Amino acid sequence: MKTIEEIRQENLKAIIKRFYNDTARQYALAAGISPNIMNRFFKPKGHKDFRPINDDMRGWIEAAHSLEKGWMDMDHSLERDPFLKELASDLELLPSQDEETAKTMIRDIVAALAAKKGDP
Repeated sequence: MKTIEEIRQENLKAIIKRFYNDTARQYALAAGISPNIMNRFFKPKGHKDFRPINDDMRGWIEAAHSLEKGWMDMDHSLERDPFLKELASDLELLPSQDEETAKTMIRDIVAALAAKKGDP
């Protein structure tokens, strides 16, 4: 399971990729943050230079990019998977009771795969 720090790092990377030509330095300059401080957000937890994206910074990032509150804390990596997008549209075709059963089964499978992906 991903930690909140990992999820926030991935989401900040996605914002930088989308809006700042995949350049953390451009983001740092636009945000008024030292590029050295920005680099610390991407260090692994436990690294001596690691700096977490705290709740204040998370809120600032969300507001600056017109994102809903809490967006930075959600794992969006699965949303980018074309198969999962297709699967979601297929689920809408099922009768509601079957849809809920299928969703539960899929969530269990996805959680198991995500946990396995995190293993070395």
